[in-house]
Amino acid sequence: MPASSIADAEFLSLPRPRERCRFSNLSRTGLVELLSLGAIKGVTIRKPGATRGKRLIVKKSLADYLNGLANADTAQSTAAGTQEGSK
Repeated sequence: MPASSIADAEFLSLPRPRERCRFSNLSRTGLVELLSLGAIKGVTIRKPGATRGKRLIVKKSLADYLNGLANADTAQSTAAGTQEGSK
């Protein structure tokens, strides 16, 4: 998928087994675990009565999740630096 189409996309397909997401570099298993935990949002498209379908990830929810991790790491680093400076 070209970079421009990833930037414009609202939904991302799960990568194939043993491949990585081009947006986040997370594995298919990692993304499925985040979906099952409710950490990110997704949708499944399937025909009525079908047991199999296509799983899509809401790109904004994945970006928000990753940004939340980055913000938590920044806050932890800042707090750790403040604690070291006071010793």
